[in-house]
Amino acid sequence: MLRTLSILVAVALVGSFAHAGGDDQKAKAIRLFGDADKLYKTGDFEQAAKLLEEAYALYPEPLLLYNLARALEGMGSTQGAIDAYERYLAQAAKIEDRGAIERRVATLKVQLAARGPAQPAPVVVDPMPPVALKLSDPFGGPPVQEARPHRSALPFVTIGVGAGALITGFVFGKLSADRHDSAVAASSQVDAQRLDDSAHGFATTANVMFIAGGAIVVAGVVWEILDHKRVHRQPLVGLAVGRSTLGIAGTW
Repeated sequence: MLRTLSILVAVALVGSFAHAGGDDQKAKAIRLFGDADKLYKTGDFEQAAKLLEEAYALYPEPLLLYNLARALEGMGSTQGAIDAYERYLAQAAKIEDRGAIERRVATLKVQLAARGPAQPAPVVVDPMPPVALKLSDPFGGPPVQEARPHRSALPFVTIGVGAGALITGFVFGKLSADRHDSAVAASSQVDAQRLDDSAHGFATTANVMFIAGGAIVVAGVVWEILDHKRVHRQPLVGLAVGRSTLGIAGTW
């Protein structure tokens, strides 16, 4: 019933405007009503209500209040719709279906009362307030330092392991020499053979430790040299221009 009444009101509104005169305010009010009607049909109740309020300010026709109430009700503004309906009922000289509108107002008031006390409107906080930040402090924290490469301790550990192997080789070499001297001075052939075999075993171990330790030390030294260059190198790159050549030259 309300939908049918809305159509009749719209037609009556345009007719009353057309017969009321052709001054600018009335003509603009009619145009605003037409735009509001289109927006209402597309579901844009909020914008339709704004245009109807503008139209009513230009030409206070009570029928505009009825349409404003419909738009406010559509956008969920129950109290606003009640106020607009009641203003329409109070200002309109003749309303064919006054009883239906009064019942609608009563229903809206019951719905509004069932919701309880009105809640305060939520405070809208700007999710990204403008903050002046320094270029060196892009995230509002302490200045970010550029990460620099650090020298590794592993090359020194490697050199230490190699040096330990060399020291072990010297120890076994000394033991081998002592056992050889003891074998030469032994009073019996059996003792001499036993000491000589032991001297050969120590000598073999010493040689292995010397070779392994030397290789490890060399590897550690090379590693340290490369790591030192990695940390302290500053590549310089430029164009190499010759009579008939053009290339890139650099040091690393």
